[in-house]
Amino acid sequence: RAKGEDTRWAGRGKAGKPFGWGEGCGRRLKGSSGAREGSFVSVFVLISFIAAVQLRRTGFFSTALRSTLQGTPSHNFIGLMSGGKDSCFSIMEAVRCGHRLVGIANLVPHNDSAIEVDSQMIQSVGHQLVPSIAQCLRVPLFRCRTHAKAVCKSLSYSKAAGDEIEDLFSVLQLAREKTGATAVVCGAILSDYQRLRVEHVCDRLRLQPLAPMWRRNGKELLDEMIESNVDAILIKTACMGLNPRECLGGRLARLRPFLLRWSEESLGHVCGEGGEYETLTLDCPIFSSRLRIRQAQRLIEKDLVSPAGWFVASNYSIEPKYLWMKVIGRFPKRIPYLGLETVVDLKRRIRKVTLIPRTWFNVVYNGTELQDSKPISTYHLPNEGNITVVLKNESVGEDEVPVETVESDSNDDLRMNEVRKMLNVEVGLPQSTRKSVKSEPKRQEPGTFWATPNCAPLEIQGKSDVELSESKIQGPDWVSATGVGKSSDPSEATHAALSAISNKLQKHGHGMEDVIYCHLFVSNIADFAEINKAYMAWFNSFDYTPSRCCVRIDDQDHNVKIHCLSANRGLARKFLRVCSLSTWAPACIGPYSQAVQAGSILLLSGQLGLDPMTMSFPSSNMEIQLLKAMESNSNVIKAMSRKDGSAKIMSLNLWIADLPISDEVLVNHLQRAFRKLSTESQEFPCPLIVRVPSLPWNAKVEVQLTCEVGPQKRHFETHKAQNSFFSCYSRVNKGLNYAVSLVGLRHNDSLADSTDGIERTAIKTILSIENERQKLERWPLLFAKIVYNAQLFSSKALKEAWEELILEESSLQNNEATPDLILIPAKKYRVGISNQIADDLIFEAHYTLLSR
Repeated sequence: RAKGEDTRWAGRGKAGKPFGWGEGCGRRLKGSSGAREGSFVSVFVLISFIAAVQLRRTGFFSTALRSTLQGTPSHNFIGLMSGGKDSCFSIMEAVRCGHRLVGIANLVPHNDSAIEVDSQMIQSVGHQLVPSIAQCLRVPLFRCRTHAKAVCKSLSYSKAAGDEIEDLFSVLQLAREKTGATAVVCGAILSDYQRLRVEHVCDRLRLQPLAPMWRRNGKELLDEMIESNVDAILIKTACMGLNPRECLGGRLARLRPFLLRWSEESLGHVCGEGGEYETLTLDCPIFSSRLRIRQAQRLIEKDLVSPAGWFVASNYSIEPKYLWMKVIGRFPKRIPYLGLETVVDLKRRIRKVTLIPRTWFNVVYNGTELQDSKPISTYHLPNEGNITVVLKNESVGEDEVPVETVESDSNDDLRMNEVRKMLNVEVGLPQSTRKSVKSEPKRQEPGTFWATPNCAPLEIQGKSDVELSESKIQGPDWVSATGVGKSSDPSEATHAALSAISNKLQKHGHGMEDVIYCHLFVSNIADFAEINKAYMAWFNSFDYTPSRCCVRIDDQDHNVKIHCLSANRGLARKFLRVCSLSTWAPACIGPYSQAVQAGSILLLSGQLGLDPMTMSFPSSNMEIQLLKAMESNSNVIKAMSRKDGSAKIMSLNLWIADLPISDEVLVNHLQRAFRKLSTESQEFPCPLIVRVPSLPWNAKVEVQLTCEVGPQKRHFETHKAQNSFFSCYSRVNKGLNYAVSLVGLRHNDSLADSTDGIERTAIKTILSIENERQKLERWPLLFAKIVYNAQLFSSKALKEAWEELILEESSLQNNEATPDLILIPAKKYRVGISNQIADDLIFEAHYTLLSR
C-alpha cells in the first residue's frame, strides 16, 4: 500500500509521522510519481519475500549458516558402509563436522550364497542388512558385486584389472554421478592398506577423502561410540580370547569391560581394527529407524585354540523412532525422529503439530538447547526455551532374541557345507510393528542403485611396499644439494633450481627419485601456485614424494632457492602420506609426504598449526598455532616410529611470520608454549628461530623437525667461547647416527680491525669451533645453514669464504660429497628461547655417520 493515511498498515517515520508499506522501504512518497515508486518497492519486497521462503525450504540458509559456523566449506559425502560400528560412527563424526550425507556405498559378494568373503579391504559379514540400514538413514544405497580379490597386493595400490578396488571405483563413480557428492567417508582407524586404497580411488574421481577416526586412541574411540548411543552387536569373532558363545550377539556397551581386558592381555585392537571381531549397528543417533533382531543363529567352530563364530540374523524388523514432545500445560505428544535433519527442520515439523510459530520456542534435550544449524543427532549448547524434546530410548532386550547355536568340527570335511547351510539362511523381509501416526511424513524410499562390477580377477604381481629397500647404488649414503633460480618467472626459476640439483645428484650416483626432503625458499609467497606446479612436474611421476617445507625469505639475488636431501636406495626408506581429512594431522594437499624415514633418520614436512579436520587455523594466536603444530608433529612421529621405538628430536626449526611484536614478547610466547609441551619422555633441543616475511596460508608459525628413530639416548653439550671479534654460543645435540650443532655469533667492537673481512672471520670462527669438537669423533658434515643479516654480511663473500675454508678442515670433510651450504637472509633470528640478546649470525650444521 502506498497511502500513508491507512494506519492499519502504517508505521512511524521521522518526527512520529506515519508512513505506508512502500514508504517503510525508503523515503516518504508524495504525488502520483511517489505512488508509482511505492508500488514498485512493494512488488520488489513481495518478490524478495517469496524468494526467501523458497530458499529456506530448500535448506539454503541452514547449509550456508552451517558452513559459516564450521569455518570451512561443507561436503556432500558418500559413506562407505559395511553395517559395522566404525562405518556408522565415522558418518556420525562427518555429520557433526558440518558435512552432509547424500548416500552410502557397499560392496557385495559376487556369489549370493556367500555371506562372507575373505578380504583385507571390506567387511562382508552382515551385508544382507545394509539395505535396511540405508532405509534407517533415508539415503540411497549404491552397491556393486565383487570377487573380493586383491590383484595388487602391495601396501600402495596401482590400478589393476579385476582388483576389488576397481569395483569400489565403479560404485563410487556411480554414486558421484547420481548425487553430485564431493567427498567420501571411510571408517579406517589404523589400516594403511584400506586408507591408501580409498585415497587412490578418491584421487581418480576428484573426491575428498575423509577419515574422522584415523589414528585415534582405540579405548577413547570405543568409549565415545558407546556414549554416543551407538547400539552395535558382535556378529563375528575370529581371535583367541573371544569366546563366540559369550560374545556373539552381545552388545558393545555390555562387552566393553571384557574387550578392554582382552585387548590388554592379547594385544588385539580393542575396536577390532585387525579383524578380531566384526559388528552390526542396530541403532545410532543418525538413524531415523532402528533394527530389531527377532531370530538369529550362531555358527561356532569346534577349535580348541581359537574358535571362530558367526551370528546370523534370520528374521528382523525395522521400527520407527520417535521424539516425545512435552509442551508446558499440554499432554505429551510424539513425532517421528529423523536423525539427519537439522533442528530448523525439526522446528518446522513441531509447528505443524502444535501450531506454535517456530520463532516462539526453543528445542531442549536434557537441559541443553539444540542449535538450529546442527543435526538433531548432535544436540549441544545452553538450555533455554519452553518446549522439551526428549529422545525415548527404547532398548531391545537381548533375552528377547531366540538364538540357535550350531557347532561344527573344523576338521570335518563337511564343515564348509555346514557353514553355507547355516550362513545362507534367507533373511526375512523387514516389517515394522509400529503403526504410523498422522504427523509422520510420507516416506519415499531412496532405492538401491547397482554399479557394473569389474571384470574377473587377473593375478598379477604387485609392488613391494611403502617401506622400500632396494639394492645399494654406487655413491654416498647421503647427498645434499642446493639449486637457485634467478628468473623473474617463478616456473622457470623453479625448473632451473631443480635442474641444478639433479645435475649434482647425478655426479654422485643419485637421482631425483632418491630425494627424501626438500626445503623451498621463495621471495614471493604469492607465486607459490606456479612454483608448486613446476615442482610437481619433477616429482609427480614417482610413487612416493619427499617431505617438504616452504618459507618466504627476502633474497634479492634469487627468486627461488631449493635445498634437497637424497638418501641411497640401499637404506630402508619409509614414506607417510595421508590425504584424508582426519583429527590426526593435517592432510597432504600437494606433492609431498608428511614424513620420510631413511635408515634411522626421520625428516618431517614443515607443519602449520591447522585444525586437521577443517584445515583451518583454530586461532590467529601464534602460541595456539604452535601448540597445534607440535601436536600434529607428535602424532606423525608416533605413526612413523611405532615399530622402532621412540624418536628423538634432533633439530627444531621455528619459522615465524614477522609479526608486529617485540622479541621479548615473542620469547615469552615461546617459553609458555614449550612449558606446556615439555614432558619427561620428550626433551626439546635448542631451537633455531627465524622470523620471515610470510608463510603459506598466512600462518603465524611453521615447525620443521628432524628426528632419529630408535631407543637411543641423546647427548647435549653446551659451549661458550670468545675471541677477539666474536662472542660465541654453541649447542650440540648428538644421537647414535646423527648430530646437529648450533652456533650463534655476536660481533665485538673490535671486528672492524679484522684484516680478513667480517664474512671470512665469521666462517673461520665457526669452523674452528666445529673442528675442535670433531677431532675425536670425526663425523662427516652433511650440510649447513647460515642465517645472516644481509645489511651486515654479504652472501657472496660468505659463500666464497666457505668454499675456500671448508677444504682446509679435514675433520669436517665427507670424502664422497662436498658439504652443502644454505644461505638464509633474515632480519631477526636467534638461538634458543632464553632472554639472551639475538645473534648476528647463526650456523646450523647437520652431521651423519655412514650407514652401518
